Amino acid sequence: MLSVSRTNLRAINFYKKYGWKFVRKNPKHRETDFYGLRLNSINVQR
Repeated sequence: MLSVSRTNLRAINFYKKYGWKFVRKNPKHRETDFYGLRLNSINVQR
């Protein structure tokens, strides 16, 4: 999880491009939101 300033559209667009999703507003900082990335595990046969 990471926090991003709502005014930093370049960063927001970058994270969204790579699958990061909005999680919630940051309660400690009015101008930032939390984004998260869900990683999927892949079963590999040996």
